[in-house]
Amino acid sequence: MLPAHLRRMALFAVNTGCRDREICLLRWGWEVKIPELNASVFIIPGRIKIELSLDVGADTVR
Repeated sequence: MLPAHLRRMALFAVNTGCRDREICLLRWGWEVKIPELNASVFIIPGRIKIELSLDVGADTVR
């Protein structure tokens, strides 16, 4: 079993499909919450790609 901090990161990675590098460099300041969907998106500067997490909310992965 993974330690809690790695477990949350692994859950986020599996549910979003982000690459390792994107996850390691991800900043919570890039998070944009969408309350209507009970979800968050992360807008990664310099990238067109936007990851949407419908199954894993920010509260789950923090």
